[in-house]
Amino acid sequence: MPSLLGYVEREHKLPEHLTFSLAALMALYHGGHLKDGALECLRDGQPYTLRDDAAVLAFFAENDQKPAAELTRMFLSSTDFFGQDLTQVPGLETAVATALKDVLARGMRAVMTERFGG
Repeated sequence: MPSLLGYVEREHKLPEHLTFSLAALMALYHGGHLKDGALECLRDGQPYTLRDDAAVLAFFAENDQKPAAELTRMFLSSTDFFGQDLTQVPGLETAVATALKDVLARGMRAVMTERFGG
């Protein structure tokens, strides 16, 4: 978070790639279920396992069915995760929620290609 917050303070705008990376992180954790202290997920038919703080894993497992905007608001406002309420950063909540919604609907590769080329 220091890089994102420092950029916002210096440039008075959101860093495009760092902002998108928050949505990408949320998409990675989306759709999983807790099993043996880890989050078991599935992407394109391939299983993968995420190990992290129990609170982070539980958050995503418990809130998986929430719409992107609500999930984003809950995640970014968690002072337990970030030490501060990131919804207070102007534009961050909307930018992350929009990116997350796009990634969940169209896939990471398509959204990254559209946003960043390649």
